[in-house]
Amino acid sequence: MKKLIWILAMAASIYMPISAKSLIKPANVSPGDTIAIISMASTPDSSYVTAAVNVFRDWGYVPVVGKYVLAEHGTFAGTPEQRLADLKWAFENPNVKAVMSTRGGYGSVQELSLLPRNYFKKYNKWLIGYSDISAVHSTMATDGVMSVHGHMAEYLTHYNGTDTLSNYLRQIIETGKISYTINNKNSQNHVGKASGILFGGNLSVLNDIAQTPIDYMAKNAKDIIFFIEDVDENIQSISRILYRLKYAGILKKVRGLIIGQFTGYNPSKDYETMEAMIYELVDDLNIPIVYDFPVGHVDNNYPLIQGSNATLTITDNTVTLTME
Repeated sequence: MKKLIWILAMAASIYMPISAKSLIKPANVSPGDTIAIISMASTPDSSYVTAAVNVFRDWGYVPVVGKYVLAEHGTFAGTPEQRLADLKWAFENPNVKAVMSTRGGYGSVQELSLLPRNYFKKYNKWLIGYSDISAVHSTMATDGVMSVHGHMAEYLTHYNGTDTLSNYLRQIIETGKISYTINNKNSQNHVGKASGILFGGNLSVLNDIAQTPIDYMAKNAKDIIFFIEDVDENIQSISRILYRLKYAGILKKVRGLIIGQFTGYNPSKDYETMEAMIYELVDDLNIPIVYDFPVGHVDNNYPLIQGSNATLTITDNTVTLTME
């Protein structure tokens, strides 16, 4: 009965048009095109850069590397001004068709605070990254541009660009669309179907930029299929963030909810798992909800198109997410 109620409750909004809210899709990347590799946050190991260069060459692209990609300023890959210089070099260079961050860590918001508003609308191209790069994704979405939430250069050191997820990433930047159907029989799921703008990322990073000019979520929640993940955050910290979103009315507005991977935490006295806490907090929402989706700080981190026109379909046995 609960599943029937969820389906009926969503029926009126499932097919609401989303074209009016559609974001700019960067141009497709083709063999022979140039991809820039830069560091937006923490300093990477040099092997990450080497691996990304080799993989992009194997894929038929022309890799170029930012001047400050291996710079060190404390834990950061250079000063905010140096990282900003590499960012602007990559995005303003007309020969560059896509940009990959070497890793996350912390620091992206520092150079973002130095950018003018609507910068990415003027210089739009595919950006690839996740974790701390969630702040950049939110900025790009606020500027009206799609991007790719997915593995960075560090991951390429382990799989050399030949694995399934790397091929998914390549498909996204070459075609601008992708669809996944994944076996998922989690009894906590809310079955149903929703269409909207796909947006989300690292929950702590998104919380850190809440109510700033680059907080895409705050003004667009009613159009969003929201996906979340995190690492090394305790259950109580994630609970506080979700309660803020709930009390602010944001969770009630979203069209669908994708619970990704929460890793690197310990059970608390109140909850054995992060998912148990999240379930208790969001189960009263009459929207499609899927748990244990493969996105987060894990190898099985499916690349997602931030800002894409997406459809989420959850059945008793599978979840399908289509992005274009």
